[in-house]
Amino acid sequence: MDYNHPRWPSPRAKLVVKKLNLDRISPWTRDRLKRLTHQQALGLLAGKAGKTIPEFLEMPKEEAWLALGSYTTYGWSHMPTKTPVDPLYRSW
Repeated sequence: MDYNHPRWPSPRAKLVVKKLNLDRISPWTRDRLKRLTHQQALGLLAGKAGKTIPEFLEMPKEEAWLALGSYTTYGWSHMPTKTPVDPLYRSW
């Protein structure tokens, strides 16, 4: 199991899933998955990034944050720069 993964240890993956609201059963209700396991959390994160779990775990953390949609944009040009932000510390 991947409980002690350097970038996605056990509590972190579950907390990020909850922060990104990926644990919702359907977009029309407030119901959430009960007793979310670490493996389920990794599966939800990998699915959001469009990767398999092993591919997702191999991604550098900043690349994973961008794939999860956790970034800020800077600049006034037609191509603003995306800067990755840790999903746990980003204010939505």
